[in-house]
Amino acid sequence: MEVSTHLNAYRRDLEDKIVDAALKMFVAQGIKAVRMDDIAQHLHISKRTVYEIFGDKESLLIAGIKKHHDDLTSTMQYYEHFGSPTVIDVIVKYYRIQVEFGKDINPIFYSEIKKYPKVLALLDERAQSTKVAKKAFFERGVKEGYFRSNLDYVLVDRIGELTLKSIMTNELYKEFSMQKIFDNYMVAVIRGICTPSGVKLLEDAMKR
Repeated sequence: MEVSTHLNAYRRDLEDKIVDAALKMFVAQGIKAVRMDDIAQHLHISKRTVYEIFGDKESLLIAGIKKHHDDLTSTMQYYEHFGSPTVIDVIVKYYRIQVEFGKDINPIFYSEIKKYPKVLALLDERAQSTKVAKKAFFERGVKEGYFRSNLDYVLVDRIGELTLKSIMTNELYKEFSMQKIFDNYMVAVIRGICTPSGVKLLEDAMKR
């Protein structure tokens, strides 16, 4: 039993190391440029081990994106539970995490990810699964007095989805950095749904 438990723990730890290393390499170099052998060499393990655990590059890419999303969700949940933040604090925290992660992303990664249907399906599934939580978050912001109550949130969210898809389809990330896109689009959208007190809190929080 102890040996089995130890092996399972080792396996989980190895999987996490492979996933973390692979995602960092994918976003920095592009998916096509990174071979399974490169990942194995980076971790000083055999290529066979990587293939035995993940099978192919797309499976590994999917595992990396899932882990990134799950880690981000856990971080935000922990922050909300123990930090007692306002909706504005939550938005700024999320913004900073995304900007920090985005610094290491090669534009090639965004172009190549569109070639993986299963990955696109996963991203769409994740986006759809958060709709209820996002609406509840907006309603919370209205109650806190930081979001405008006269907005049709469903419409605003839909417009946002279409705009983001347009950004990716037209590959604006090749012309502008993702941080610049995020600042000029996302921050502008957030300001647009805020009340005057929400705008002030947002500006103060962004300065900190």
